[in-house]
Amino acid sequence: EKIKLEAIKAVEEKYAPIVQERDAFQTQLHNELIGGGFARSKFIQDNIAVPVDMIQATFGKNFQIEEGKVVAYGADGQKIYS
Repeated sequence: EKIKLEAIKAVEEKYAPIVQERDAFQTQLHNELIGGGFARSKFIQDNIAVPVDMIQATFGKNFQIEEGKVVAYGADGQKIYS
């Protein structure tokens, strides 16, 4: 049992940098897809007086990336299909 735990720990330590790098890339992708969507929004640029970063800070948490696409979620955590 002790050897098994040590082996698992060794594997986790070996792959920890890879996992961290993957998580960093996921964060960058998330920021680009969602943040870029807000920044490129013609509607926001033409109709909203509030800076884009404030809009993103307020509403960005309602978006997630699933299968490479941005998906909106309501305040109740349910997916918005429209």
